[in-house]
Amino acid sequence: MKTLLSFLIALLVTSTVSAANWPPNTASKVANNALEYPTKLDPVNTSLEEMLNNGASIISSYVAEDGPIITIKAKKKYVICLLKGAGIGSDQNIATSKCYAMN
Repeated sequence: MKTLLSFLIALLVTSTVSAANWPPNTASKVANNALEYPTKLDPVNTSLEEMLNNGASIISSYVAEDGPIITIKAKKKYVICLLKGAGIGSDQNIATSKCYAMN
């Protein structure tokens, strides 16, 4: 049990430290810097719930400062969804999702 707890604490510290370095510095003088390219983000007028109910698969998830960010594969599209829970810093009383197709 102690080993598991130690592992979880180490994992949390490591992920917190690595998240502080993301995204990488984009200054032009940084060695081995990747170039920035325009990326398609088409609005998807379907809720995350509906896409999941229709067979979409969750690829990744992350809890950001403003709420969870979920990446899904819906048919042949990769979609990123920003979730906003009910009552988080507003008078919103239902959870909502805002989704964008990346391809």
